[in-house]
Amino acid sequence: MVARHHPRRTRSPADNVRFQNHLQVPRPPVGRRRQITPSDSFFRKEQKFARQWLYKNGIALPEEDRNPVEIQIEEFFRSVRDGSRPAAGIEVGLNDSIGVILSNLAMDEGRRVYYSEIDRLGKA
Repeated sequence: MVARHHPRRTRSPADNVRFQNHLQVPRPPVGRRRQITPSDSFFRKEQKFARQWLYKNGIALPEEDRNPVEIQIEEFFRSVRDGSRPAAGIEVGLNDSIGVILSNLAMDEGRRVYYSEIDRLGKA
């Protein structure tokens, strides 16, 4: 059997742009407190530069400008006023609470806990 030579397809600059745009994560804007200023110390400048690099490469996301809990509460009250379904319903809240309760139990007792244990909690 003779191997056929297929010419290698070269990428055009347009292909490269499409490929890069596909991989890029939307970059959040850099807030004022994250911008490097002349008054920052050397360590602070390096820290901000490292964070910007992590954000730019999609490795980390910037911290929230507002408390996420406050945002969720505002969203909940908005849904109550509008009569729409909340973004996270009661099922999501219940499942989140179960995880927190079991995590606290594991830390308090210093052992591994299982989701099946939630049924036994509260029964004496």
